[in-house]
Amino acid sequence: MWQSLRQTARQTEWGKQFAYGQMRSYEDFRQNVPLSSYEELFPYIERMMQGEANVLWPGRIKWFSKSSGTTNARSKFIPVSRDSLQTSHLRGGRDMLALYVKNNPTTRFFHGKGLSIGGTFHKTEGKAGDLCRGYFGGGGAKPAGLGAMAAHTAAQNCDAGALGR
Repeated sequence: MWQSLRQTARQTEWGKQFAYGQMRSYEDFRQNVPLSSYEELFPYIERMMQGEANVLWPGRIKWFSKSSGTTNARSKFIPVSRDSLQTSHLRGGRDMLALYVKNNPTTRFFHGKGLSIGGTFHKTEGKAGDLCRGYFGGGGAKPAGLGAMAAHTAAQNCDAGALGR
């Protein structure tokens, strides 16, 4: 997976700056790419929020998750790419639900009512068009996986085109 992520990001500004294309091992990565705080990454994220493409990840990122502000008492905007939404949030939710059903074959999970609490979001106008910003996640009274489903719904509602379709 590391090789795939490195390969995907090698043509971004960040990937070029740290020679992702020449890396052959995790040791190369560890020696060449510094640990960075959010504050150090924010100038890159801010440029992405203004519509600049190929900064930290390929393409134009138009969806940003707003953290709850657990450090520095301030919220942070986390870039969310279509790849990340599909491979992490949605797949993770489906996997958790599948494991739950497998381990609880007599479940009545799909019967009756359930409660899902999703995050909030809103569209804002950036230099290069609409951006979707908001809290990404959610919880529910039913087993894990609902947060990912809520995230998928939020993404659809915020404008599926903003996710890079």
